[in-house]
Amino acid sequence: MSNANERVRALSETRARVWSEAEGFLADLKGEEMSVEQAEQWTRYNERIDALANEIEQIHSARPTSAKPPRSAKLRRRRSVTRKPRSAPSR
Repeated sequence: MSNANERVRALSETRARVWSEAEGFLADLKGEEMSVEQAEQWTRYNERIDALANEIEQIHSARPTSAKPPRSAKLRRRRSVTRKPRSAPSR
């Protein structure tokens, strides 16, 4: 399991680095229209980010069902629990 966690961490760090590069790329444009080459570069950034995200998702989905769900999944479940409506205050 540790190996999968390390791989996810490495992929996440790479994805964050690529995203940061893409943000810098957009900042350098300063609102100007992209040239054909720039549009192709932007597409490559997005494809790389998507590929990394897909690989991370594949690792997560390949984990055994006995593995603990990520903390965010636990939080979502707690929020989805419905509570009984409060009764109107008595006068």
